[in-house]
Amino acid sequence: METTTGDLTVAGHWHVLKQIDMLSDYPCVAARLVDRTLRLHAWFHEVDTGATLAHDAHVNAFLPL
Repeated sequence: METTTGDLTVAGHWHVLKQIDMLSDYPCVAARLVDRTLRLHAWFHEVDTGATLAHDAHVNAFLPL
């Protein structure tokens, strides 16, 4: 099976969001998220284009910074 760049990008986006979810479960992080003294940001850097994208939860998409 051949993998395309789009497939890798989708997998990369999924991985970044999964890591944010995992970080959110750490007790020291969870407590700070609740009291709003910490915010987590999901960024994805596209090496081939040089673009950095940030996840926007309102539209559930990675958008250019």
